[in-house]
Amino acid sequence: MAEDHKQDIVIVTNGFQTDYMWNLVNGISKHCRVLLICSNDLARLTFDSNVVVNNLRGDVNSNVAFRKKIARLLRYYRRLFSFIAKSRAKVLHIQWLRVYVIDGIFLTLFARARGKRVIYTAHDVLPHDKDTLTNRLLFRMIYKLQNEIIAHTNFIRKRLINEFGLRESKVHFIEHGVYEVEEKKEISVQKAREKYGIEANDFVILFFGRIARYKGVELVASILDQIDSDRQRVRLIIAGRASKDYEADFMRFYESVKSDKIIPRFGFIEDQELEWLFKASSLTVLPYQEASQSGVLFMSYAFGIPVVAPRLGAFPDYVSEPETGILYHPDSENGLLNALLEARRHYGQPDESRRDHIKSFAHKNFAWDSSGKRLYSLYMKNQ
Repeated sequence: MAEDHKQDIVIVTNGFQTDYMWNLVNGISKHCRVLLICSNDLARLTFDSNVVVNNLRGDVNSNVAFRKKIARLLRYYRRLFSFIAKSRAKVLHIQWLRVYVIDGIFLTLFARARGKRVIYTAHDVLPHDKDTLTNRLLFRMIYKLQNEIIAHTNFIRKRLINEFGLRESKVHFIEHGVYEVEEKKEISVQKAREKYGIEANDFVILFFGRIARYKGVELVASILDQIDSDRQRVRLIIAGRASKDYEADFMRFYESVKSDKIIPRFGFIEDQELEWLFKASSLTVLPYQEASQSGVLFMSYAFGIPVVAPRLGAFPDYVSEPETGILYHPDSENGLLNALLEARRHYGQPDESRRDHIKSFAHKNFAWDSSGKRLYSLYMKNQ
């Protein structure tokens, strides 16, 4: 472990989204040194010089025997608790709860007993599809134990305060930033479309990210014929890996609707493919049936791609209609269909000036630098 100091910040990623963590950590490192606890996924990336990478998790390949997974997890937590015990840093920022009880309770109590302030980012109020009485009681305890909680939307902040009885001064709204991406000039819209067998005039809808039951990709796939027209063919790219509890049902659904309108890119999407996917697309669809926020929206904006999203959570705060996207009422019978038809009128043809406008809008309003500065101020509170 590199020598650390009291003003350093320890950030525990616990396998949270690679792109998010890279942007967040580099934003914070402009103000203080970051001791990053991560796995191979992040350790292979290049960070700012003020970031000290501590690869305590190592390999996270899921295609191993269950017994090996358990041994690997126990080894990680042994290393993590040892690191926290030895570190002189006074702030521990937990980004994700790999194991709710261990990270949210035991690790928090362990760190606080050693004089550290513990900060947790609540990316959601509760885990998706797991709003049960047991989880509400468990997360009430977890939230109470944290010194400070960060929410990336006012929607989440208000719910945490109202539903879990938290003090307003304990829950801080700090916006999610737009991702920094380095686009390659040689990857044009035309080349990206050729890569996936897409015609220049096609209207291309991208569903990107983890495929979960609540995310509603089947809603889009079911209405493609109603969006298709003789003048402009519609294509749907589904790019991502299905969650284990939904994979079998999703594949059965996909087999029932499979057609040349759907371009499957199932599985883990490597970073180098992101630009190809977004440049090939006319828009990104977020047909979520429940949501408070989405990093996919900010990834889409980073490439200048508009979105279609429901009027849920914080989406209305992030979408400027029709400049950066179209919103719809999820309870409306034809809400998603009408939104996609309207989007085709606005975004049916590639437009570089529109993409530049969306990028400019995003970087002006959702910069990681300003979020990093506010996080640093929170870290230094009472120091």
